[in-house]
Amino acid sequence: MAWIIGVYGSAILIGILELLSATPDWLPRAIAVVLTCLLALGLTVRSGGHVPVVLLLSGALGLAALLIPSDLLRAGCAVGAAAVAACLGVLATKPATTYLQAIREVLIALSLALAGSMAALGFASNVNQARLSYVVLVVALGGSIALIYRLGAGLHGLGQRGYLMVAGALLLLAIALAYTAALRQWGSIDLNSAVVEAQGFIRRNAFGVPIPVVFFVGVPALAWGAFMRARRRQGWWVSAFGAAATAPMTMVAVDRSIPLLQASVGMSYSILLGLLIGFLLVRVEQFLDTGATSKRSRRAEEHLAHRPEPSRMSPLH
Repeated sequence: MAWIIGVYGSAILIGILELLSATPDWLPRAIAVVLTCLLALGLTVRSGGHVPVVLLLSGALGLAALLIPSDLLRAGCAVGAAAVAACLGVLATKPATTYLQAIREVLIALSLALAGSMAALGFASNVNQARLSYVVLVVALGGSIALIYRLGAGLHGLGQRGYLMVAGALLLLAIALAYTAALRQWGSIDLNSAVVEAQGFIRRNAFGVPIPVVFFVGVPALAWGAFMRARRRQGWWVSAFGAAATAPMTMVAVDRSIPLLQASVGMSYSILLGLLIGFLLVRVEQFLDTGATSKRSRRAEEHLAHRPEPSRMSPLH
């Protein structure tokens, strides 16, 4: 409970300080250091790591960013805080026997990622936001896969459907990232202008633009993974790709190119669309596993799905 109060209390305090104009620059950074250490502590405990070593390293790096006026160092701390929060959001989820429980796990994961967004905001580094977002996504996704490698019974336990599922998620991520990067790097002026105009039109009429990588991959992976883990351990491999949702969430408060309200609305659209896709995937999963088509048969399947895992704040192994 103390850890939860510390994490969300620090995040709220950073948000309040950012709204105030007459605050010293060092104060949000100092709170961001504390918040980063708390997030690192949570991830270390959850993954079964060495707490003293991680706390010492995160504290030393945070203190250096606080004392040394270096944008590069602060950017590194912002990336670290965001990536740690994104990974923790994935690992903090629990198995869900019903889809309503899966929705709860998605919201918990994203709330931890949002706390990481406030930590990254507290470091306030003057770096390219697009590059920062890419780095956080890559580091968070790689970290989640590495941590879950020991939890998902190894690659040998995936099965044919599992291999197809992981390959499909990787393909969607690669296409989304490659297309965005290619559009910015080599796209014609007319094409980029058309994309910007389309985004502007959607923002003016819907007040926000959904993020494809979040609603196509990240949120469905969080929901489907939590649902699958109540049935078998290999569901962790699906959950790993939930970093495609938690990583962008850590950038919501950091990206200055989009007003915070529009960014929040766009993320809300992404979550709703992702939950809808996740629901369809869960129903397909139930049908393929048990042939359940009626409401009664699905309830019977959910009643039997109770694979145990450690509590939310306990080590996973």
